[in-house]
Amino acid sequence: MAEWPRIQKFCHQLSAQSSGPAVLDLGDLRVECHVADSDRWAVVLHRLRIDWQVPHTRTPTRQHFYRLVESWCATVDYLTEPLQVVEWEPREWTALVRSARPAEWPDGRLSYYELWWYGLSNPWQVRLERKSAAADEPVQTIGMVWSRDVLARCIMDAHRLWRQLWSTAPAE
Repeated sequence: MAEWPRIQKFCHQLSAQSSGPAVLDLGDLRVECHVADSDRWAVVLHRLRIDWQVPHTRTPTRQHFYRLVESWCATVDYLTEPLQVVEWEPREWTALVRSARPAEWPDGRLSYYELWWYGLSNPWQVRLERKSAAADEPVQTIGMVWSRDVLARCIMDAHRLWRQLWSTAPAE
């Protein structure tokens, strides 16, 4: 895809020295990275947010939204642990997705991914965070340590799945 070089460049230029969130805008996909730390090979993300702009020539349905959530969770199997839908609220077009089970990360902390999905308005959105799961401390958001290549792949997968979703939908 033509967006791949832009996505790679964005991921490889992320720095903790940037003020505010780093933003990549591809038109129908907008990515916001809250970078806590970085080095040559990896970034520590406090939060990752992805917005998908529903094409004005399409009528979104709950089924489209659910299909995006399910397909994205199945596609990003290269993250530390598998994801599963925990809560689905069809009237509100929201979904809560978490890691199937907490896992110990290379930093030694037991944690899980938490993703909040919103699809009632345009753009659709997902917010991805890592939460601590230690029994002796309250749940808190902690940094996600990702290689820059994994982050680029995640963004590319989000863009590819979005294009696939609407390429099969009938136009209005």
